[in-house]
Amino acid sequence: WKQVEEYIRDHYDQETLKCVYISGDGGKWIRPGTNHVYKSKFVADRFHLMKYIYRVSRYTLHDRDETVGQFYKYIYKNRLGEALELLAQIRDNYEESEGAVDECRTFMEKNWTAIHRAFCDKNVIGCSAEGHVSCIYSERLSSRPMG
Repeated sequence: WKQVEEYIRDHYDQETLKCVYISGDGGKWIRPGTNHVYKSKFVADRFHLMKYIYRVSRYTLHDRDETVGQFYKYIYKNRLGEALELLAQIRDNYEESEGAVDECRTFMEKNWTAIHRAFCDKNVIGCSAEGHVSCIYSERLSSRPMG
């Protein structure tokens, strides 16, 4: 993080800089970046959030898209409690959903502010790093091994 801060300081006028968004999955090594990078805020990576939501949404009586839409609604309206209630309903109705629900709940509870920011801060456009990394690793190591 010191190298990142040095790079920003060397290439940008920090006084005119409004914000540096640090996007990620909430890992222990990512969050501390906000303590080191001037004017930074953590933003949850939508890739990981949607992975959890889609996994949980398989276990519903409703249409999967409807359930995903409910989660979006709760995120936009900043209603963590209602999102957690929906997760509890899914868990209560589908015993096999327990692991998926627990992982999703943990991710949401630990990263709610950053999740809400990812969807509601007009300056956050998104981050495609995870998709690119997955694509490159997949290309090189699985379907067309090169390593």
